[in-house]
Amino acid sequence: RAGAQHRSAGAAFGSATGIAFAAGDVATKATVDGDVILVPVVIVCYSAGTLLLQMGFQRGGALVSAGLATLLTNAIPIAAGMTIFHEPLPEGGFAVLRVFAFATVIASAVFLARRDATAEPRPEPSSQRGGPAMPGHPARDRLLHPRRSQSALRTTRG
Repeated sequence: RAGAQHRSAGAAFGSATGIAFAAGDVATKATVDGDVILVPVVIVCYSAGTLLLQMGFQRGGALVSAGLATLLTNAIPIAAGMTIFHEPLPEGGFAVLRVFAFATVIASAVFLARRDATAEPRPEPSSQRGGPAMPGHPARDRLLHPRRSQSALRTTRG
């Protein structure tokens, strides 16, 4: 159950990230074409995308988050270019290359999402300051608790 929640969080944040970055890309294109009033939208979209991506990495799987973010960040602006900005496909071999690149982006995102779905979920981070106790790691214990380690050494030496 925790693994499913972990993946769904990664998918949700990855999708939101991709949409935010894609909106920033579309707003950038419109700004470059002369709609300077959209500059604040560009800043907000890219800032939100960065924040959402980091939240996806922390609360969900990195591959699911990054895979979906990459898919939407690339697919939405391509679709927007053809529909909103009326950009035609290039002629000849370049049309085939663009369609192939678009299909590769989609296939890669699906592959990354499936690969992470089969991975073991990461354990929840510990709320303790030093992380969970790891018996058998005296060097780590000395770094985290230097006074306790010194007193333990005195009692074991006699």
